[in-house]
Amino acid sequence: MQKIRNLLLFIILVTGFVIVALPDSGPRLFSISTNHGPSLQDVIGLLLIQVSYIFIVAMAWKKREKLRIYQNSSIVKLGLFLFGLGFGLVIASVCNDYQYWWIYGALIMLIVQIPIFYVTLK
Repeated sequence: MQKIRNLLLFIILVTGFVIVALPDSGPRLFSISTNHGPSLQDVIGLLLIQVSYIFIVAMAWKKREKLRIYQNSSIVKLGLFLFGLGFGLVIASVCNDYQYWWIYGALIMLIVQIPIFYVTLK
């Protein structure tokens, strides 16, 4: 049952990413900056991503005790710094039209989260 749930969450997550990656098919619902603003298609993709991500985070949160051994390590401090840097890149690039810098920020945040989910969900 757990494997089916995890597979379903993965499929929903990937589907959301594919929908967001597709070329926009309609007008923007609102503008964040001159070059950025979500269309209805983007919003649907983002909702799919958020729903699956919330369930994944909830599963990891239930097993957070596995992370306690790393609590005061330098790697956690580095991870927090990198996550903040990635988040800052995403916000700055979208609000100031820095083209594709948001991709670097998103990749940094993803790389920081992968070991956390691996440790808690294995």
